[in-house]
Amino acid sequence: MLILIRVRGFLIKLKIYRMGVLLSTVFILLFIYVHDIGKNNNRPYLSYTAVEHSTNGIELEAIVCEFNLQDKAKTEIFRFPANAMYALGVYDRASNSVFYAKESRNNTFERKHTGDQIYCYDFNSGRDSKLTENLLAVNYILPVENFVFFLAATLENPNSLVVGKIDLSSGNIQYWDETVTASSRLLSIDREQKRLYVAIYDTKEEDAALSTNYGVVPTHTIYSYNYDLEDRKKILQKENMRIRALYVKDNFMLYTVQNGLTLQESSYTLTQAVDLDSMDVVFETSDIFSQEGCFAADAAGVYSFSRIGDFDGISHFDFSTQEYTPAVTERNRDIVNFQMLE
Repeated sequence: MLILIRVRGFLIKLKIYRMGVLLSTVFILLFIYVHDIGKNNNRPYLSYTAVEHSTNGIELEAIVCEFNLQDKAKTEIFRFPANAMYALGVYDRASNSVFYAKESRNNTFERKHTGDQIYCYDFNSGRDSKLTENLLAVNYILPVENFVFFLAATLENPNSLVVGKIDLSSGNIQYWDETVTASSRLLSIDREQKRLYVAIYDTKEEDAALSTNYGVVPTHTIYSYNYDLEDRKKILQKENMRIRALYVKDNFMLYTVQNGLTLQESSYTLTQAVDLDSMDVVFETSDIFSQEGCFAADAAGVYSFSRIGDFDGISHFDFSTQEYTPAVTERNRDIVNFQMLE
């Protein structure tokens, strides 16, 4: 009996041991799975907006999509009527929300000129809310942390574009402290260094050039601001040059300048990537990059709009090989804006 009890005890211990190993294995696999999911959720992705015509060929709908840079998968996230001047939309995975531009009090496909505002659709609550009230046209929407930075014309000053910040926790809106005639059509964000970069010019200079038909480009200056829209730093200035592209990531900046008011009038193009710590030029080319664009995750290249043969969409440009590789395209849709997020 003693031996039997011991044997049974041994068998019972063996079963408990095996169960412990099994549970340990399950927990390890579960940890790896959850950890991998967490890593995937923290990996950079492209959020882009495409527009398409309805079957009647008149209505224009905007579709916000996510492009997974690891498995190259595209996921449709959100649709909304493209009734704003610019069909802007961006999916912020961190908050599970879409920030987009739509005309105020207008859920139709017809533009009614009620002023374009920034909206937020929260997938967690299913709530669609309007974040701004006094905008006229929105050119950029950049969500980061608990803020949304934007570049827009306001109803009070329709001839200039101003940088604004929405505090999502309070709803408060703050604007940069610049002169009334200061304007820009370019805005970029360095999420690692927590700074904004904007190319500013004076609208009076541009108006004078347009009125005299001399085609003299106003001076463009790139400034940097912290997230409080303070601590302004002058990065560089280009006289009689128009800055047409501005991408920043982790203290690296790429910009494109041209000497004409329009692409057709330009006879000179220069693109440089610089290390902002030293202002050393790390890459230079005569290629022009699109206004919509961003650095790749490794900062060894950029994503930009391009056409390569029959391909028309977002391409990756490698600094070392100087080659364009097609990344994202849409059939029967036009991609109008994109940015990289995590």
